Amino acid sequence: MTEPDRSAEQARDLWAEVLDEAPGSEPAEQPAGGTPAGPRVLIVDDDADFRTAIRRMLEEFGVDVVGEVAWGDLATTMAAAVEPDVVLMDYRMGGGNGIDATRSIKAAQPLTQVPMVSAFDDGEIRKEAAEVGAYGYITKGSSPSLVRERLIEAWAHKEQLRREASGPAPFAGNGPETSG
Repeated sequence: MTEPDRSAEQARDLWAEVLDEAPGSEPAEQPAGGTPAGPRVLIVDDDADFRTAIRRMLEEFGVDVVGEVAWGDLATTMAAAVEPDVVLMDYRMGGGNGIDATRSIKAAQPLTQVPMVSAFDDGEIRKEAAEVGAYGYITKGSSPSLVRERLIEAWAHKEQLRREASGPAPFAGNGPETSG
């Protein structure tokens, strides 16, 4: 698994700029440069209470929750429809598992980051998640601040990859002219 070049502190600073240090505020409008003001998140978990709690917490932080599904089999279809930046993916659920769903999403949308969520703090699950391209691992019951931090890091990583994929801006002729 590729680790982000941004440190957690830089990611928190990015998020603070987005929300102007005001949890619960509305996300800012997308700036003219095409960089989104905040992450678009899809929640995939078969536990309706968990999905509701995560949605509420993320919305309190100004995150745009673009959808939620209960089954791994539906995650790929929903991700294609809503094009999230980050998918919070449950490891174990009915209707397909999080590993297969993550593999499918990463194949179709390689820049989308997928933190894996599980009730179990298990090294084998972490390894399996990393092998399919999941962006980290969050244990259910983690503090809201840790969940938020991981989400911010995943989004910042996606934005970094997007910028790298677009390459340097073409020369616009704004510098001094030379002839030779």
